[in-house]
Amino acid sequence: VNLQKKYLCENHADKLIKTACSMKINAKKLKRYEKEYLFYRAEEEQKETPLQRLEGENKRLTKTNKQTDFNHYFQN
Repeated sequence: VNLQKKYLCENHADKLIKTACSMKINAKKLKRYEKEYLFYRAEEEQKETPLQRLEGENKRLTKTNKQTDFNHYFQN
């Protein structure tokens, strides 16, 4: 998730989190939001070129690999 610049400040970020946590959303609304999110996500993925898709996947896998290496290093 990308945040606007104003939320990069810790105080503003805390306020955003508190506001988000104080919102009451019932299961029906949550399901609707999930469905809407998945629809937009699929739509965005279809717009990507195969190269963009592979670059994104490569970035994600590289990050996962680095995290795994980091965790392995500090567990041993």
